[in-house]
Amino acid sequence: SIEIFLESYQSIFEINLLCELALQNLKLGLKNEDVSIATCLQVAPSRFGFLGRDAFQIENLSLAGNGIEISDESKFVSTVLPRQESESFAKWWGTLSQIKKAVLQKQIGMANDLNYLRELGRCLCVVNLSRIRSALFKFAEAKGFVDRKNVYFANLDELLDNSIREEVCISKKNVYAKFQIYSLPSKLSCVSSVKKYEPIGVSQGCAEGKLIGQDDLNAGSLLGNDYILYTEVLSPDLVKYFGTIRGIISRDGGMLSHLAILA
Repeated sequence: SIEIFLESYQSIFEINLLCELALQNLKLGLKNEDVSIATCLQVAPSRFGFLGRDAFQIENLSLAGNGIEISDESKFVSTVLPRQESESFAKWWGTLSQIKKAVLQKQIGMANDLNYLRELGRCLCVVNLSRIRSALFKFAEAKGFVDRKNVYFANLDELLDNSIREEVCISKKNVYAKFQIYSLPSKLSCVSSVKKYEPIGVSQGCAEGKLIGQDDLNAGSLLGNDYILYTEVLSPDLVKYFGTIRGIISRDGGMLSHLAILA
């Protein structure tokens, strides 16, 4: 299972890089245009002839996890949904010259294809990690673990050598927890500087609610969904909270991040 995951993840990683380039190109193509990237990613496949979102059926998969974190056991949420092309896109598209349409058609099609493949890649990661997780749990049960989730802190050498011990895993778990209180900077520099950042909206829509953290959500004591989640990084595994929050505020991330597009 681990070998399959590593082999497939190489292709998934390359797709992510290509998707980032395609979105950057689309961003440049849309400069000074009155339309957003998110709107262009909802265009019907029939308009440009790119991949349809019904090419693969993944909505009904019974999986655990939403990212590449092995300990993420949240219910899988598929974000491959039918496209709903907006009237504003159709109106904007009708104002473009034929030359501009020819350029943007390729950029929009490529961005849609790769963004779709990127999301399928996330799903494939979850499928492979679910298999690995199941194998790890069986391994832990065979070794007599009191809490099978402690096996998450074993390394590959211990698993391959069959030398895994729960007390060693618990020791690593405690070290891991000790350093979780720190928030590392996204950049390191020998120059001391203070840079002001202007907040930007990276996805369409407006939201209002009480600001909370992931710990508040994981506690399971919140009522309703009138909440805004604060997080350090926009990560795809946050998609599991989409049904219980109205919006997300992040320190790091941008308009082209995977989670922003999923939203």
